[in-house]
Amino acid sequence: MTALLLAGRTTLQSLIVDVSEEYCLLLMAALFGSYSLIGGIGTTFYVSYFNMCMAFTVLTVFFTNILYDNTSFFPNLGDISKIYSIVSRVEGSNGNNLMSFRSESGLVFGIVGFFLASSMVYCNQASWQNRIAAKPMEGVLGFILAGFMWLSIPSTLGNTTGMAYLTLSAENGTHLLTTDQINQGLVTPLIAEKVLGRAGGIMVLCMISMALMSTGSGEVMAVSSIIVYDIYQIYIRPLRMYQDYLIDFKNWCIIWVAIAMIPFGLIIFSSGIDLNWTFFVGAIAIIPAFPAVALAVMWVKLTSEGIIAGGITGLLAGIAVTLTAASRYEGGLSNFTINTSQDFSILAGCCFSFGISLAVCVVVSALTHKIKAKADADAEWQKIYGIDNPLNPWEQNYREELKGQQYDKKPSFDQMAAAFRREKKIAYISGGSITVLFTFIIPAIMLSFPVIDETQFKTWIMLTQAWTVFMGIIAIVAPPVEEYLKIRKQRRKNKTYVVDTTVAGNSKVIAIM
Repeated sequence: MTALLLAGRTTLQSLIVDVSEEYCLLLMAALFGSYSLIGGIGTTFYVSYFNMCMAFTVLTVFFTNILYDNTSFFPNLGDISKIYSIVSRVEGSNGNNLMSFRSESGLVFGIVGFFLASSMVYCNQASWQNRIAAKPMEGVLGFILAGFMWLSIPSTLGNTTGMAYLTLSAENGTHLLTTDQINQGLVTPLIAEKVLGRAGGIMVLCMISMALMSTGSGEVMAVSSIIVYDIYQIYIRPLRMYQDYLIDFKNWCIIWVAIAMIPFGLIIFSSGIDLNWTFFVGAIAIIPAFPAVALAVMWVKLTSEGIIAGGITGLLAGIAVTLTAASRYEGGLSNFTINTSQDFSILAGCCFSFGISLAVCVVVSALTHKIKAKADADAEWQKIYGIDNPLNPWEQNYREELKGQQYDKKPSFDQMAAAFRREKKIAYISGGSITVLFTFIIPAIMLSFPVIDETQFKTWIMLTQAWTVFMGIIAIVAPPVEEYLKIRKQRRKNKTYVVDTTVAGNSKVIAIM
């Protein structure tokens, strides 16, 4: 939520003249709250679809104009060879060559990015709410494709706008933005307006607004769900079983969460932190929860004591190590936001918060669990099956997949495992293969080149662009096709055969459609 508010404010202020922080917050609170209240989680899927279409369309326009449009007002844009010639002469941070994957900052970013992306996926309530809204096979295939799409957008957008910014800065003789402005995420809006004029600014504004609306509304619903179902229903009024009452309470909770974003945003804005700091340093507060959440769905012997002990010790260790590393830089902790976001401060904090949390979580759980046999493990998993909505039991949603299974009210753990064995295998094999591909194989290939020459640079850029176009086609075409196939399948189910009977010479036809 902090990142959303910072990104929204920065983008709005960069593209709209004299817009205040208060107005930005009021606009986002009204947008997120009203959309969450009216649309609910079901409608977020449709907005996410249009958001994805917008993102891929704008991205294609960007890299086409920046890399291939020779009619550009800027002479060095529109030609990959000229861009390579200029960017290859620019010196990166700590003297690193920008045309090499063998940079110290790049390695640090890769390690931190792995922990950051994993923890944000696993520890985001909004992501889990989307997961459980889909059936297992749909969820597996959906998240595999989502991972590919997620990879294509930032890599292509970052490469394209980053190179354009460096090229224009070199033409200008100095940076077009300050370091603070770069950390706030202003490179893309700047390049959009420089290259495409007012139309570029409008496209970025529309793309960011769509992304903020779908993501922000999901976060509002996530916070509201935690308050209603994990706190209020369990600890404050545990005997209250009326779903209508809880739904009404949740609606009010959504309103109050949206309103609370305004003072929360003002505090964040006045603190002076930027988007870069929020993503990397703020992740140290999320990463300690990652091992426990991952183990919760894979290891039956995990205990509440292990989760709590691992999370707290990992958080304290991550904060302590980050502050210790930051204090060794010039200015120490008095230069707080800059030194805590230095490469090795973030790296140390991430590694220690994850490692300590994982170790403590496993050790404490191993000492406190009470599972002695397979029956104990099945009983433990059965606790998860007991979490249900009486108005829409999960067993009803999976009857088609459980066809042929004999059970009383709810299937057993073994029956569920047998019904979804294929989905589990696909998830493990595809997830493991993709992890190896993107974590080891592709980086190893790129690291084999000390410095990328022009031919290798063009190949790399064209591959990322081809990847983006391919993912864009899938993102735009696949959802409507899937919806059509579902509708056709359901229509076939709803059909009944015409029954023709003759009674006393009269024809009686019964047809139900």
